[in-house]
Amino acid sequence: CARALGVEAERLIEPYDDWTRRRTEAAAPAAEAGRAPPGSERPAGPPQARPRGASGAWAAAKWRLETANLALWTVLVLFLLVVVSAAFQLGAGGP
Repeated sequence: CARALGVEAERLIEPYDDWTRRRTEAAAPAAEAGRAPPGSERPAGPPQARPRGASGAWAAAKWRLETANLALWTVLVLFLLVVVSAAFQLGAGGP
């Protein structure tokens, strides 16, 4: 990617290397002391159960997709009924 952009690869990788080094350095003293690294503490109290099934934005998007699919199939079935009905009407006016 760096070559395609005309940028030195090291310049793109440096921020990531710095971030991983800082994270490793922060975790090392905490691990030696037998405790979790800063920022990873959990709040006191019982663990919260995650809701089952889809929730939040994913559930809303899924519902919209299902609704759109239902509307599309409804329109398609109605169109086919109109075409079949027209075919019978045209065929009924024979000799």
